[in-house]
Amino acid sequence: MFIDDLVRNPDEGASFEGFFVNDRNLLSGHKKHRLCHRQTPAMREVHEAIVGWLRNKKLGLPWATGGASGDSAIKNVRLHQENQFFYLLDIKNAYNAVQIDRLAILLHFLEFRISVFDLDFFLRRYCSLPQRGRGLVVGASSSQDLFNLYAHYLLDRPLSQLCRQNEITYSRYIDDLTFSSRLPIRRSLRRAIRGLIFKAGFQLSFRKAKLLDINKGPILLNGIRLSEDRRLSIPNHFRRRVRGLILKATWDTSISENVVHGHMGVIKSLQDWNRGRLGRDLDEAYFRFKKIRRVLSGRGSAWLEIKSTESFKDFVRFLASKGVISPDKLSQALALVEGLQAENLVEINIFWGITEGGLKLEIERPPIWITSKPS
Repeated sequence: MFIDDLVRNPDEGASFEGFFVNDRNLLSGHKKHRLCHRQTPAMREVHEAIVGWLRNKKLGLPWATGGASGDSAIKNVRLHQENQFFYLLDIKNAYNAVQIDRLAILLHFLEFRISVFDLDFFLRRYCSLPQRGRGLVVGASSSQDLFNLYAHYLLDRPLSQLCRQNEITYSRYIDDLTFSSRLPIRRSLRRAIRGLIFKAGFQLSFRKAKLLDINKGPILLNGIRLSEDRRLSIPNHFRRRVRGLILKATWDTSISENVVHGHMGVIKSLQDWNRGRLGRDLDEAYFRFKKIRRVLSGRGSAWLEIKSTESFKDFVRFLASKGVISPDKLSQALALVEGLQAENLVEINIFWGITEGGLKLEIERPPIWITSKPS
């Protein structure tokens, strides 16, 4: 077991590097200045092992709607879609509120052969910051999974029991708690809910607490707009930001493709996501992003249309800057374009793969050919 090995022989190369970030939630638009941490490669391996270990346990976390495969803000909202009255709460500094000794006991029940003492040492060494003595590290790969486990037993279970007795639907999207009902949620019930949260050792951000009636107008749940007729939609500001992200990520390969696909997955999970001009522009930008990224990574056969020779020059210069083509091949491509411009070239198609006919120039391997289409 990797935990035993790391307790007996601590990895000195496993550490965190702190930095401050102005974090902005693209869905809700909320900004937060917070301390995050980068993992060293050795620490990342430790946390990937923790995530794999926890997920192999296949724990049932029915009230958690964030953190696992298939979870999303939309999944959380759909659980409450048919109700009228909503009570929304936000846990303050959720990761920092986790008590390591209590988390060690919970993990002991998952792996009896590892002592609580060893688990406590392991969590404090690899999952918490020694100067704090409590809490999970923001930025650590396993913090979300560990927090979901911790909140499931200390928070979700008692809250769900109270809600079930009072016909209230409850779910938790990381640190956002959603309560909804077909009947108004009484003040005494709201007080009881807060009492259970405090008993679990958490504090609330009261300025974010909301008591809503959807019949009085659309509401926002986890950044998703829920209208009076119970339709879900994505706010336009989110779609505009995602389009900006896609346009930047198309050429900036430091931005992971998975980040773009994840944001688009949220949008495409709703009906009529591409309606209107903004939706069409977003759809076109995403389509182009996927094609260009296929060309840059050399995955299969893909082709792009570039409407002008100047755009093509910019494109091959970009390929050269990323090391996709050599300086010699760049010179050949630019010389070719100069010759084609004299022929009143209308457009250039860039093919990644084998093509038939046309003017061909091999740029690099895997091969790139350029085919001209004269007017």
